[in-house]
Amino acid sequence: MILETFLSNFDLSGSSIQSLQSHLTRIVLQEGESFLSPPSICTDLIYIEEGIIREYKKLPTDTDTDTDTDTDTDTTSWILGEGNVVYSVESYIQETPSEYYLQALTPVKGWRLPKKNLEFLIKKHPELALMAYKLSEEYILKMELRNKLHRLKRLKDRFLLFEKQQLGIANRIKGKILANYLNVRPQQLSALRREIAKS
Repeated sequence: MILETFLSNFDLSGSSIQSLQSHLTRIVLQEGESFLSPPSICTDLIYIEEGIIREYKKLPTDTDTDTDTDTDTDTTSWILGEGNVVYSVESYIQETPSEYYLQALTPVKGWRLPKKNLEFLIKKHPELALMAYKLSEEYILKMELRNKLHRLKRLKDRFLLFEKQQLGIANRIKGKILANYLNVRPQQLSALRREIAKS
């Protein structure tokens, strides 16, 4: 979703949109490139215009786990595609070092808005406070949907809900990463995909 279409959802005045756009910086990432790594502090909101981003955390090498992904060295907490705003929530809000990476799973094009710029803009254009509130609401709702996904017992139900939430993304990312997010082994995900294809 292009930036102009995204901003049109918030019914902003022309002057607010102009000011906001003047504080945005273009961001271009290659596949596999990270733009947040521990212990950096997440200071930006990233709007994904094109591509897919994941948030993940590296696991300690001596950690015992009873999950189906016990050979993984990291755990994926988010996978988000075009039209989404992404940031490391705890680090961004509390301004503390992040424990998470934000990584491009495909080539990514988007826009970066530093937190300090957003706060300045809200003072100058109070209507942008409503936009920020709506973005927070949207992020909370996405977190609830993610939690709902992970509460489902059957892999097929988790996979189908992910596809419903993130249309067209499942086939654009590596099976190992999607399996990590769904908390199963890659072989289990491959078997499910074959089953779905046959039916």
